[in-house]
Amino acid sequence: MRARSLPRSPRSSLLTEPRLTGESGGAGILAVICVLLVAAVSLSGLAALNAATVESVRGWVSADLTALAGLNWGPAVAERVAEANGVEIVRLQRGALEFEATARVGRVEASGRAGMAD
Repeated sequence: MRARSLPRSPRSSLLTEPRLTGESGGAGILAVICVLLVAAVSLSGLAALNAATVESVRGWVSADLTALAGLNWGPAVAERVAEANGVEIVRLQRGALEFEATARVGRVEASGRAGMAD
């Protein structure tokens, strides 16, 4: 003898069978798109900040190296060191016991100073 099943009411089928149709499916896709858009904009801003930081550090280090070379070996060597580092010299100034160099890398201008200890 077979057991007879009871007819299912429309309400019980809504509770047991998940559906992905209607308003909630579109809202979920829109939320995912918004999150991806915010992530993409954030990453592009981070990349620009990173590039500016690298350029700035390169300027400082190059200016310091140029100043050290100028103090120890003179302005001609300082110019060659700056050229080897791919920077443009803005100003070289030699004092009695110090040498100062200002260099430009891209949009960043940095100064370095080297001096003799007393």
